[in-house]
Amino acid sequence: MGNLSETVTFFRDVDPNVSLIIIGIMLTWTLAAGSFLLARLGIKPLWVLLLVVPGLNVLAIWLFAYVRWPRYEEAKRKGLQPGGSP
Repeated sequence: MGNLSETVTFFRDVDPNVSLIIIGIMLTWTLAAGSFLLARLGIKPLWVLLLVVPGLNVLAIWLFAYVRWPRYEEAKRKGLQPGGSP
């Protein structure tokens, strides 16, 4: 596979069922990892379903970057994080 045309030809010859299995594995991995991360942050894991919608997934990631995380705020109140009062 030296150039792009050889790569495209290789994937064109793959069985469609194999490509669906690969997409399913990637989707399952993304949803599982995202829900685990959200649960650790104290946010409901069902919000991970926003990652499935194209376009909305970028907005959701941006939103989660700036939203208050309940577990972080709780640890900050207890003085366990660097930003909290000792």
